[in-house]
Amino acid sequence: MMDGAICYVEFFTSDLKRSERFYAHAFGWRFHAREGWDAFLFFETPEGIGGMFKEKAEAITQLGSIVHVKTSDIDATLDGVVQAGGTIIMSKTEKSPRDPTAGHFALVEDDVGNRIGLST
Repeated sequence: MMDGAICYVEFFTSDLKRSERFYAHAFGWRFHAREGWDAFLFFETPEGIGGMFKEKAEAITQLGSIVHVKTSDIDATLDGVVQAGGTIIMSKTEKSPRDPTAGHFALVEDDVGNRIGLST
């Protein structure tokens, strides 16, 4: 892995199991626990990039970084987000009106308040 590449992502959640159900359904992520890490749930994406969810009782805020998840079919992914209990914050939008090959992006919120970008 080169310097500057995303090596893991950390999300906060008020409910580990609820987040696991959402991300497994919406994006096909795989989850596993680690002994001694009771407040954490670790995940891996289909491409191998992974990270963790950390359980916190505090409310999730709208501030902070947005992680963008790659998708080849943004419409189907948006449908999956809604089916999993998430919300569409910004619908499918062209990245660049001057360059139709640039693709699309969208902004969604999971079912505990984390914002996630979708990118083609």
